[in-house]
Amino acid sequence: MRSYFNLFLTLVMPISILLTAVATVYFSMNYEFTKAIKLGILAGVMAGVAFSFVLSLVITIVRFIRLYNLKSKIKSEEYPMKSTPVKIDPTVYTKKHQKTQEILAAESKLESDSIEEKIMLLMDKELAYEVSLNSISHKNIGDIIHQNKNEGSILLRSKNEEIKILISSLTKHTSQVLITSTIDNSNMKNIIATLKEKEHSFMQY
Repeated sequence: MRSYFNLFLTLVMPISILLTAVATVYFSMNYEFTKAIKLGILAGVMAGVAFSFVLSLVITIVRFIRLYNLKSKIKSEEYPMKSTPVKIDPTVYTKKHQKTQEILAAESKLESDSIEEKIMLLMDKELAYEVSLNSISHKNIGDIIHQNKNEGSILLRSKNEEIKILISSLTKHTSQVLITSTIDNSNMKNIIATLKEKEHSFMQY
């Protein structure tokens, strides 16, 4: 709703001025100049408000539909993480503990000796998270060993490299992606390039 009103306020002034000028010229052919100006302002403002209302509504609906379709398309693409049946046995806790230790060790390694890249995306945090997962799958970069949508964090391993992606909100419609890697190689660059490519595709809508 806020985006609709912002668009409406952006359009109403120039459209009203344009229609006022046209209406004034039209009425000046049949009335004296002073009366033509009054009628032109009245008709131009009323027509401008009505036209801006309809045009803003149409543009907002079109944007919403395109954004919804884009999000649906991204979510429908296959991610590298697939759910598998969990067998309950006495070693479940041990395996979970070992996995937690692996995650903590990987994060500790990243913090001690790492290279960081920070980029801003013109999309919200949720969409940026989905796009990041899609980028990893699309480029076949490595295996995801931890992911948390609420925190916006993804941790993956590729050969001798650990990569951590942390996504946070800047504003309602923008987000920041912090990519941390133990090796400055093509994997980090591939992720950044794919994110920017998806952002450009998103902006086309």
